[in-house]
Amino acid sequence: MKKKMLLVTHGFPFGESERGFISTEFERLADHFDIDILACETHEEIKYPIPSSKNINMERFVYSKKKPSKIILQIFRKDVREDIKRASKSSLTKLSLYRAKKILSYSFRVGLIQKEVEKIIQKDKIDLIYTYWGTEELVAALRLKEKYKNIKVITRFHGYDLYTERSEVGWQPFQQYKADHCDRIFFVSNAGKKYFTEKWGGTRIM
Repeated sequence: MKKKMLLVTHGFPFGESERGFISTEFERLADHFDIDILACETHEEIKYPIPSSKNINMERFVYSKKKPSKIILQIFRKDVREDIKRASKSSLTKLSLYRAKKILSYSFRVGLIQKEVEKIIQKDKIDLIYTYWGTEELVAALRLKEKYKNIKVITRFHGYDLYTERSEVGWQPFQQYKADHCDRIFFVSNAGKKYFTEKWGGTRIM
């Protein structure tokens, strides 16, 4: 009996998003797992063909409008406060305030995704969550991992989700949290792997 995987993407298989990245890998995953796919951030229709012979369920989720009051409430989360402290380096500057705002908004989006992921976990008894990007989807999975102890979480980092230089505020939220709690971390390049390891460490780097 195959184990059950939840693959969280930004758009695949709806539209052309990520097709060049994941199409070949997905075919191999489908040979070994029964797969649920949760595609975030897309309004497109299905364009990429999914093998009808495979046991695959597909859902999608699009972020709702931000609610400032609920964003501010993220400050009561321990992981949020810790990341804000890291980002500000204990000094109150205009840049550190921008970073704090980004972390709060990021955590709010994590919470929205987390609700959707948990519905799938409860419905289909997921064994493994694979987030194809090291973004909000990954943090959502890791927070749920604290509740559902049997679930493993793996991810893949690319570029915009990895390098601090690619963020408008020079900070990638929750990178240390990701490094400390993810079961396996994969990279699209050796340069990315080296960069992540030098900045955040982690013993599960692949």
